[in-house]
Amino acid sequence: MMAQRNGYILPLSLMIISIIVIATTYLFDLSLSHNILMNTLQEREQAKMLALGGLQLAMSQLTPFEKKEEGASAPGQKKKSPEQQLFEQIFPIINRWQTFELTQAVEGIDATLRICICAEEGKINLAQLLTLAKGSKESIAKLKELYEPIFKNSDLFKAKENLASALIDSLSKRKAPFDDVTQLAELPEFATIPFFYEPPELGAKEKRGVYLMDLFTIETESAQLEPWLLSDSVCAVLGLKRVEGVDLEKRKQEIKPVIEKFNPTIKWDKQQWDSLLKPIYGKDFASLPKGIGALFTAKFEPKIFSVISYGKVGNTVQRIYAILARSSGPQGVYTYVIRKLYWL
Repeated sequence: MMAQRNGYILPLSLMIISIIVIATTYLFDLSLSHNILMNTLQEREQAKMLALGGLQLAMSQLTPFEKKEEGASAPGQKKKSPEQQLFEQIFPIINRWQTFELTQAVEGIDATLRICICAEEGKINLAQLLTLAKGSKESIAKLKELYEPIFKNSDLFKAKENLASALIDSLSKRKAPFDDVTQLAELPEFATIPFFYEPPELGAKEKRGVYLMDLFTIETESAQLEPWLLSDSVCAVLGLKRVEGVDLEKRKQEIKPVIEKFNPTIKWDKQQWDSLLKPIYGKDFASLPKGIGALFTAKFEPKIFSVISYGKVGNTVQRIYAILARSSGPQGVYTYVIRKLYWL
């Protein structure tokens, strides 16, 4: 009588094969996740370096230089001052996106770099406002009288109309100076305002609010504003025409007549404003808040700039907001240092 054979070979083989398939699938998924992670980390580092490179590009644009075809070497051509050169370089691009598409064939990488340059002198000096708010009752009353028309637009702040009074009263009681503009968000009236400026996209029509670090600054020494370089948020509170996302080459042609009239020293009054800045801001001098002319500086000498820099590689984006401070080097050469750096 033949012994009965046990049927365990086939199930055992199927079990072993199943284990091998599961292990192979697990190792494949693990290696695939590792490759995705490595690619993401590589893209992040590349985007980070690209965003930091955007700061260097901004520094080069903020360094005055004279084009050869327009320089003093041309017969009878008067050499332009550094202020004139700097103005011609930054006025067309101020507060607006500049986009640079990089390709593997030319730059060695497929990526996008976007930068936006803003002038800190075009923002309200919060540190100086804090100092003035600690003066006499008469000076505080004058301060409120000046700033109440500026902060009256409750739609921009989603707050009560006497925002200037609330701000100045709070500043008058503050014991410590500001280390950063974002500390202003401690006040309920400013708590809902976004911190960092977002320039409008090309052709964008949506209604925008204001941005805390685009409205105030603690980086400048003067309490005055540079009217040529007003920030987008300051334009909003003054009721001026705001920045639009437009083609920069087209804008350069449109504002060419204004650039040709530029003078680094101007005492701003109705005649000067209406001639030079009304075409830019869409509002005459008489329509500005009463007494605002006293806040406009007469000399064009911006020294502190904020730069937004976005580096995008693949689907990874790295964002930087930096404060650049200018100093004059040998033979009047401009140099810049990074005073503050924020990763967004």
